[in-house]
Amino acid sequence: MIDDDSDASPKKRPQHRHDSSDSEDEEAKQPEPPRKATTARVVVDIARARDLSEEHGLPNPFCVLSIVQLRDGRRLSDARRTRVAKHTSNPVWQRERFIFEAPISIKELPKLRIEVFSFRTLRKARLLGKAQVALNGLEEGDNEITVPIKLDTVRTGEVCATIAMAPSNE
Repeated sequence: MIDDDSDASPKKRPQHRHDSSDSEDEEAKQPEPPRKATTARVVVDIARARDLSEEHGLPNPFCVLSIVQLRDGRRLSDARRTRVAKHTSNPVWQRERFIFEAPISIKELPKLRIEVFSFRTLRKARLLGKAQVALNGLEEGDNEITVPIKLDTVRTGEVCATIAMAPSNE
């Protein structure tokens, strides 16, 4: 029969500190609370794409957007995607608005990465092109731009987007 007071695992004993200098040292060693990163709200409206091409027939295009670090391209946000536009090389998306919270550094601002894919049933989507837009032109004064973004991995094709950035209210 096992006692109710006994336990199979060893019990931890409370540790008591009697030296006041130890507690002062511990207070001095405690790390500073982390500084809150400055963030900005980036709003992206994808309106349309133009002159998209695929090897065989018309593409079924959709865009994948994310915020990436300027220096190494590391993703700073979750990827978001538009709806698939069926069988067109000139898709128009309505009400495709994406809101990202982007960390802002004094040294550098992140970039918006836009990748355009063609949806294929039962196979991996095919990359049609991609582009990156630096957000550093948006931090002062003019906080919204509408720009056609040339896809840099194909001969033709561009995406038209409106990009706005404002400090986050945190």
